Amino acid sequence: MSHNQYKEALALLSGKTLKDPRFKNVQASLSFHLNDYAKAKTILEELKIAPDTKQTDALFMLAESVYQLGDSKRAEELFTPLQQDVAHKDQALFRLAEIARQNGQKESALKLFTQIVEKGNDPLWKRLAKKELELTALSK
Repeated sequence: MSHNQYKEALALLSGKTLKDPRFKNVQASLSFHLNDYAKAKTILEELKIAPDTKQTDALFMLAESVYQLGDSKRAEELFTPLQQDVAHKDQALFRLAEIARQNGQKESALKLFTQIVEKGNDPLWKRLAKKELELTALSK
């Protein structure tokens, strides 16, 4: 979908009092893809998305939204169970590595970046993790 198509779809849902959670999931997804992380977070929290949910796509959107909004501690809590989800594992590990580095846990961050490079499946996150390892080696 293009950016404009996301906007048009969201406009159709906005302002409606749609009680079916499926519509709320669509609204959260559209908001997320438009980088409206605050709105996506609000909707997903209304849907009671939590770390123990089986809805891993919704959990991922909530975790990434919380991360983008700067709440690293909560993002870490939300990304942690996504390490077990094949579809989101590499990005979850990358975000957990970034959070560890922000918290001064350099060794933990390096281990997570290395894990992505050695065992990851997603070429984008493998490449980004490799770049992080290279930058760390240069800064020594």
